[in-house]
Amino acid sequence: MSESEYGIVTPPPLDDTTEQDRVFENRARKELEDDGCPPCYPLEIEYPCRDPPEEYRDIMLYWERKLGIHQSTPILFQQWRNWKEFRTTQVGKRLRYRRGRFHEYENAVRQLLQENGVCTEIHLRFDHRQQTRLENWIEFQYFHFFEHSTLVEDLSDFTKSVESMPEGERDKFKHTLHFRKRRIHEHETLLHWIEKIRVKMEADFPPSLDKEDQHQSHVEDNDVSKLERKSPIPDRRKKGHAKSRAVLDEAGVSKPKRSMRSKPKAFGTSAIASQASSVAHMTATPRRGKSRQAKEKALRQLHPQKAVKGKAIEPRKPSQHMTEVRTRSGRISRPPARWTPSPW
Repeated sequence: MSESEYGIVTPPPLDDTTEQDRVFENRARKELEDDGCPPCYPLEIEYPCRDPPEEYRDIMLYWERKLGIHQSTPILFQQWRNWKEFRTTQVGKRLRYRRGRFHEYENAVRQLLQENGVCTEIHLRFDHRQQTRLENWIEFQYFHFFEHSTLVEDLSDFTKSVESMPEGERDKFKHTLHFRKRRIHEHETLLHWIEKIRVKMEADFPPSLDKEDQHQSHVEDNDVSKLERKSPIPDRRKKGHAKSRAVLDEAGVSKPKRSMRSKPKAFGTSAIASQASSVAHMTATPRRGKSRQAKEKALRQLHPQKAVKGKAIEPRKPSQHMTEVRTRSGRISRPPARWTPSPW
């Protein structure tokens, strides 16, 4: 008995174009998952799907007929192209709002999301590579909210310009006006799907946990900085200076004092008399300096390895006086002062 008698219909074989679309679809799925973007339909649904489930039908039709173009294209391939466009814009925003202005972009994201009824905690990072999957998805939602507002403004301006035309010329732009309205309606389908995925992500990874982690890391950084301020690094130069001061005091070597230049005073009879008395006192009782041996001894105690540089200095030996040598005639023999060759 054949399969047709049991009511089993064998699907037609895939042509080359469909097989190529399936390859693109599998590659796009892998690229999206590796970059943190959830595909619009699960892996259990095989592409091409002639009758998609109700849960994924609208979003699959949106990517298949993106921008109102009714043609069969790989669904995930279209989603991947749009995600790459968002990634490029994400980098461009950080280049625009650099040098301490990134908070302006973050406030703009928060304001636009609140205007569209999305009340959630937003914490973006200047380095988008450090953002979580939820943070990237919230920024992706802002990207499409901004695109939707642009589409609405363009439609409003285009409608006003058409209405200002004469009645005979308005019919020429009816098709364009209908296309723009349909484009906005289809884009709303994408916005509903993005909000659905965001709610699911927040249930799995609430943003409050990320905020607590940031607060905890901020507290830890403050604690470390406080500890560093309370326990400074000891200065070894001060310890060495105190040690050298103690050794010099023990040896009796006075510390050289810094000479302070006093302000010149007006000369008079009293000033000259006081200066003369001080000079007489200095000449009468001269200051006795410390011996050189005491200073050298103190330096050897401070730097035993650097006390003597180069060769060791030996004490000077007493000079040996030559004994007098007398000749047979009784004259004292002395060495010649300088030898000169004989002219002969």
